[in-house]
Amino acid sequence: MPKDFRVGLVPEKDRTPMGDNTVNPMAIDPLAWHLVLVMTAVGGAYLINEGLQILFPQVSVPVYGIALVVGVILFAILKLIKLDSYVDQRVVSRIGSCATDYLVAFGVATININVVLQYWAIILVLCLLGFLLVAFYFFFFSRHLFSDHWVERGIFIWGWSTGVMSIAVLLLRVVDPEFKTTVLEDSGFAWIFVSFIDVAVVTFAPMLVMQGWGIATGAILCLIALAMLGATALMYGWCNRAGQKVFLKRN
Repeated sequence: MPKDFRVGLVPEKDRTPMGDNTVNPMAIDPLAWHLVLVMTAVGGAYLINEGLQILFPQVSVPVYGIALVVGVILFAILKLIKLDSYVDQRVVSRIGSCATDYLVAFGVATININVVLQYWAIILVLCLLGFLLVAFYFFFFSRHLFSDHWVERGIFIWGWSTGVMSIAVLLLRVVDPEFKTTVLEDSGFAWIFVSFIDVAVVTFAPMLVMQGWGIATGAILCLIALAMLGATALMYGWCNRAGQKVFLKRN
C-alpha cells in the first residue's frame, strides 16, 4: 500500500483539491452552502421518519435510506431550477466522509468491554464462523453475482455482515476512499426494502428460538437466503470473471 494510505499523511506533491468554490463567499461560504444541502436532506428524512412512526408505529424504516431518497429529490429540484451545476460532488463526498469518521468513532465507543470479557469464548467461536461465512460469500457469491465493482460491493456486505453500518462504510473507504462508486447509494436504496425483512426476522426469530425452534429457524432462514441468491443469479446472470478477462484481452 502507498505510504499515505498507511500513515494517513499525503505528501505535498500528491495533494488534490477538496473541491471548487461554486458560490461567492461574500454571500455564503461554499462549505456552508454544501452543508446546508446535506442537512436539508437529513432533516427532511428525520421529519418523514417521525411521520411514518406516527402512521405505522410497528414499522421501523432506516433514516439513512430515507435521506438518500430525499437527497435524490432535492438534487432533482436543484436541477429543475438550474442550480445543480453549483453543487460540487467532491465537497459533498468530503462532508459525508467526515460524518463517517464520527459514525465509526461513536460505534466503537459504544462497545461494552465487560460483556466482551464475560462472553469471550462464545464471541470467538461466532467470529470464526462468521469470518468463514463472509469470506466464502465475498470470494464466491460477490465475485459472480455483481457485474460491476464486485470488490467494493462485496467488502461493504462483509462489513455489514460482521458488524454494523459504520463497519461496512469503514471497509468501503479502504477500497474506495473517494466514494467514486455508487455502492453507498445503492445500499441505501436497497435497505429501504430489506428493512421490512429485517423487522420480520428481529420480531419473530427470538420468539421461535425461545420456544425451542432455534435450529429449525436458522435452517429456514439459510434456505430462504440460498433461494434468494439463486433467484438473483437466474434473473441477472452469473458473471464469469475468467471469461470476462479473456474477452477484455481480445478486445
